[in-house]
Amino acid sequence: MKAAVIDGDGSLIALAEDSYGPPPVTAANADFDPRRWLDTCRSVVNQVTASVGRAIRAVGIAGQMHGVVLIDGHGRPLRDAVLWPDQRAADVLEDFVHFNDLEPATLGNPIAAGMAGPILVWLGRHEPETLNAATHAVQPKDWLRLRLCGAEASTDPSDASATLLYDIVADGWSDSACASVGVRRALLPRIRPSSSVAAPLHRSVADDLNLDHGVPVVVGAGDAAAALLGAGLEKPGAVLINTGTGAQVLAPLPAPTIADAASTGLNQYRSASDRTPWYAMAAVVNAGLALDWVRRIVGYDWDQLYATARLTLGPHIGEDPTFLPFLSRERDPAATALSGGAWTGLRVGHDRDALARSAVRGVAFYLGLRASALLGRTETSTVVLAGGAVRHRAWVELMADILGQQVAVAADPHLTVRGAARLAARGVGHDLPERPPDHTVEPGTGADVEGPLRAFAAAMKDHNLIASA
Repeated sequence: MKAAVIDGDGSLIALAEDSYGPPPVTAANADFDPRRWLDTCRSVVNQVTASVGRAIRAVGIAGQMHGVVLIDGHGRPLRDAVLWPDQRAADVLEDFVHFNDLEPATLGNPIAAGMAGPILVWLGRHEPETLNAATHAVQPKDWLRLRLCGAEASTDPSDASATLLYDIVADGWSDSACASVGVRRALLPRIRPSSSVAAPLHRSVADDLNLDHGVPVVVGAGDAAAALLGAGLEKPGAVLINTGTGAQVLAPLPAPTIADAASTGLNQYRSASDRTPWYAMAAVVNAGLALDWVRRIVGYDWDQLYATARLTLGPHIGEDPTFLPFLSRERDPAATALSGGAWTGLRVGHDRDALARSAVRGVAFYLGLRASALLGRTETSTVVLAGGAVRHRAWVELMADILGQQVAVAADPHLTVRGAARLAARGVGHDLPERPPDHTVEPGTGADVEGPLRAFAAAMKDHNLIASA
């Protein structure tokens, strides 16, 4: 979790971050105690407010998408939150496929187990007493905001449109989808604009966070939509590739236009901007998630791991094993049948460096394939890279080579928190200036990318066949 203070001219005055730890993910389960978000929020906010010594005009918020927090009428969780890596709802997806066949224009998105709609259907079948006792089902950032300001339960369009209970044509909750899959419509909270003020900070919370009483808190947005806003990408023609635990390839859209979203694995969600109200997304679940697992296995820190990116397209490429990074289930139809991740072609001579190089290359290749699926459908003039990985120039150069075009590196590595700050400013009648990219990187000359990319795609296909046999 990150907290930042950003001045009216866009300067980053203070930043703090802390880990609340990943959910204890098993083969299918990703439950998480949401109170840990509140505890960590208190910690990071106190760090930045203690260091600035000035009044805060507004509070913005953004958070991970695709989660369910069941709450009672007082906003108290009735069970642990169910988060996006959770796969227990896989056995209810046929209900959504059936609805999609009846109304193919309504959902306009791939159907995945970790989204709120399927999670609610699963809870209704397996924990009906808990679900029946719930007043609302809210997203992670909406629960945290509720605890900060005590307002009525609500959400914003960027999170609502990613639930598989949203009508992308009517631009609101889908009564027909809820009725078809058996979700109680009253569970879904009111949808409010991302930059609208939800309520002032609760008095006791303001004291706890070292903030003035009455500071307005805006509704906020999902992390991907906030990152686009933080990057200043609010018009079609730009693409943001944001890499963290997962990765997203994001492109602003004037309207939902991807007719075959389900078959391509491309999402189209409402944005947090009032200038271009939609965006398309190619999501990658196994980005930093897979690399973190690998670096712990081989005993590297992040700098050591990313340093191997300099050699991923070098002379070792034909000798290294191939890493398939699918440690968690992807939303891409080409990867959903894979049984899991793998190193293929392992030999006795391979060492830690070979495993690390192949892991970085495997994640970058898969991200490149997903980016190509979206770049081929949009008129793109600008590609911006963001996320923690851009601190490592070798990673940026690798992505430029794989994409085969110039990439710009975002000036601010904290785009999601900057997007939250822009929403806060807009909520009180102001805005923050956009920041131009820090620098650009051209693709290298002589790097053989097409051949290795084809080999990686073939390895995916072969692993798919093995998994299905």
